[in-house]
Amino acid sequence: MNNTNPADFSYPVFDRQLKNLLSMSQVLLEGWDDYSTTELNHDLRSLCIKSARICYLADIDRTLQQEAFNRQRLEPNYFFLEQFNDLVRGKLVPHLKATISQIREGKAFQGHTSPLFPISYSKVLPHLSDFLIEDGASVHALDVLQKDAEKIEKVLEKKKTAHTTGMLPEERFMALSQYFALCCYLLLHFEKVVKLYQVEIKPDEAARLFTKDILNYTESEEGQKELERFKTTLEFDYDGEVLTDSQIKEIRRNIRDAIPVNLQTMFMKYADQTDIMAIELLGQEIDSADYQLLLEGLAKWQLLKATTYEQVHPETATSTLHNTIFRRTIDGSKVNLLYIREVIGHMLPKITRKNHWFCVWCVLKHKNLLATLEQEAFALQMQHPDWFPNLEKYKTFTGATLNDYNGYLSQTDFLSWNEEDYKEFLNFHHVPKQSQGLLKKFKTLCIQLDAAFGC
Repeated sequence: MNNTNPADFSYPVFDRQLKNLLSMSQVLLEGWDDYSTTELNHDLRSLCIKSARICYLADIDRTLQQEAFNRQRLEPNYFFLEQFNDLVRGKLVPHLKATISQIREGKAFQGHTSPLFPISYSKVLPHLSDFLIEDGASVHALDVLQKDAEKIEKVLEKKKTAHTTGMLPEERFMALSQYFALCCYLLLHFEKVVKLYQVEIKPDEAARLFTKDILNYTESEEGQKELERFKTTLEFDYDGEVLTDSQIKEIRRNIRDAIPVNLQTMFMKYADQTDIMAIELLGQEIDSADYQLLLEGLAKWQLLKATTYEQVHPETATSTLHNTIFRRTIDGSKVNLLYIREVIGHMLPKITRKNHWFCVWCVLKHKNLLATLEQEAFALQMQHPDWFPNLEKYKTFTGATLNDYNGYLSQTDFLSWNEEDYKEFLNFHHVPKQSQGLLKKFKTLCIQLDAAFGC
């Protein structure tokens, strides 16, 4: 696991990079006996870099799949599991064994000696002039290009620009081993995410994840544009006036009609009870496009609900408390910041060290209350005059305090924290403030803090 923003993650990019790695691996293995030493060095370096980057993305993928309500990645998971199983077990394992045997026999681990064509642009360009002129280039333009190329090469020669250094046989073998290990990591990753789909989602967890999906759509760029269009349409069609019951019914019918037919009955029954809808949806295979339309319809429904309530109760439109981190509405109902402050106040006696605020942050994230996961903003608001300005010194904290515990603990919901997964995270990442025993302490505290919402 890594400390990065899953919002920056893209599945089209992830899938494309995985396929590129598999293609590059095929090129390496098929051309192994034909490689020059320079080609071997460059390709091994490139594969190490690319596979390390993809392992970084794979950690985010696993986090996202753990938090996915509508599980759409089963087919890609199986596809890449098969591909990396074939690559690692079918090709790289025997290839690595053969390479080790050759090294033990005293053969140097290197490619062939092979002369290269001159790479100098200024020397190659004159030989291309006739071809370029036929394609429309002018003689004058080619002369200018030739002189510029020569000038640039002279400048670079004077500056003694860095060249990629060679590799010792030992370094070459280490690069091959690192690439192999990273491919094994990806194989293990796909074995794990396939198993995720074999675990049933509990009803309470389903409600949380479904609500999270609706909120994520609402706050996405696509969602914000569509909801702004929807809201503007309502203001235009009804002159910005408070909607009557008959007008609301008409708008509801329009929202329903945009929902896929197979989901309309459920939408009409439970549009105001998304926790029940989530349970009804469990186990159903819903097309990704249909699921997106359902989220869009529910987001519009909740916006309508919140808008009409504020029109009738304008005093609730503006919060009395300073707020930069909490969502304003969830499930179409206004978030009561006074209640949240009261709940966190009940948590304060349990906070006996400044790093315990990380657990408060985890609980609030679990409740889908945080509009931003920016930890410095969280620290500033918690110590704002409207919130808890008079904390004892040992309880005061900054965003940096919480950053020390990012990674597995920040990206995985605290109820899903697993000691084996955390141990794996610690083995791969340098996190000085984290240790194996921390997970149990923090999980216990998170559960105690979460109970404050029932007080």
